[in-house]
Formats: sequence, C-alpha cells, structure tokens
Amino acid sequence: ESNYYSFFRDRLMFPIRDIRGRVKGFGGRLIDPTVNANKYLNSTESATFQKSDLLYGLYEATNHGRDRQDILFVVEGYTDVTGMAQAGFPACATMGTAVSRSQLKLLSRWCKHVVFVFDGDGAGQKAASETASICLGHAHAFSSIRFVSLPHESDPDTLIREHGPEALAQALKNYASIIDKLAQTYDDLLNSSGDSLHVLRQQFIETYVSPLGECPSELMRDLLASELASTIGIKWDIIDRFLANHSRKDQCSNG
Repeated sequence: ESNYYSFFRDRLMFPIRDIRGRVKGFGGRLIDPTVNANKYLNSTESATFQKSDLLYGLYEATNHGRDRQDILFVVEGYTDVTGMAQAGFPACATMGTAVSRSQLKLLSRWCKHVVFVFDGDGAGQKAASETASICLGHAHAFSSIRFVSLPHESDPDTLIREHGPEALAQALKNYASIIDKLAQTYDDLLNSSGDSLHVLRQQFIETYVSPLGECPSELMRDLLASELASTIGIKWDIIDRFLANHSRKDQCSNG
C-alpha cells in the first residue's frame, strides 16, 4: 500500500504568476470547509517561489503586466481576488500575510493609489496593522495608501456573494489613512493592555514606528513623524531621536 498523497489534495488550485506571466508556484484552497486543515496552502518556498516577492493576480490586474493602474485593491486570499475582479475591482493578494517590502515596491511600480482590504477577523486586522507599519517607509512612492476594515468575520468574496458588489463598494468608502490605521492600533493596545502609558508608548514606537526610518524622503518622514507623535500624545522630537538611534544601530549591526 502506497503512503504517497497529493500535497494539494482536495483543494481548488490557483496558479501564481509573476508580473511577466510566468507561473512561479501554486496556491490551493480547501474545497470542503469542514476539513480540519489550513484554508490556504501554497507551494513550498524555493529559489523559484518566494511568496513575499509575488502578488497573486497582479499580472491579470495590470492587463498582463502592460498597464499601470490608477488604483489597486490588495486583499488576503485568492477567491477575494477573483470575486473582486468579477465585480469590477482590480485586485491582487498578499496570499494570507501582511504585505512585505518587496511587494510594496512591486505595487508602487504598478499603481498610484493602493487600498488594503483585509479580512474583518483578528488575524486580518493584525495583518492590516503590520502592513500600515511597513507602509510608513514607502508612503513617498504612492499618491495615497488606504485601509478598509470589513465587518467582523467578513472578507471581500463573502461580502460580494452574500450582499452584492454594492455592499463592497459601500464598505470601500469607509477607509483610513496609514496614520488613522496606526492610531486605531494604538487605541486597541490601550484598551487591551494593563501596562503603563509609558510602556505602551515605548512598545508601540518600537513595534510599529521603526519602519518610518526607511523612508528616503526627509519631508515625508518628518510629516508622518509629526502626525504619529500627535496621535500618541508625545513630542515630535522623541520619534525623531528614536529613528536616528534606530538607524545608527542598524548601521552598526550591518557593519
């Protein structure tokens, strides 16, 4: 009796292409939701397939890598991409994780405005907070970066199938900026932690603000630092000094 079985057994398959249309790997979504397994499963990471360097659906959303878009919607899953595309929203997916720096650089070459539409559950909102943090270092590369919070336990595909494209269009009107999203993240920390205000502020700055130091535009960096400082109720120069010290530590560790 053979012990071999298909890696993607009982899953709906999605080819994952790079921006030139080359298939780099595959994603599989469970067909039977009652099966006790991960909802999504991707090809194993390899020299050919690096999930953090790819965005599912970007090739199709950019007319086969030919046309830069005015706006792109970034979601979590494969069926979210197909559902949004059928409803007229050009979308691509991070494949279940927060956005990476490589993915942001890729997006900046293919759109002016980017809107992140992550699931309404805890994992989706955690990914949105982490994405907002990473976006601080790339805010200069886009005309706007927005975040949309869907109803609890909802995702774009489900919302469209159950309530129609109009429901998603309405949800997309309630967007937040990078600063708004991080302010919400900070408020959530305040409401869920028993730590002192000073400890919370330190944790927030170290966890979410440090990517701002990667922004090559000094003016954009200063503007965002000023807004963040106002959001958490501290002086602007505290974040400025933190970023300077953080940068020196990175240089020492890399040297």
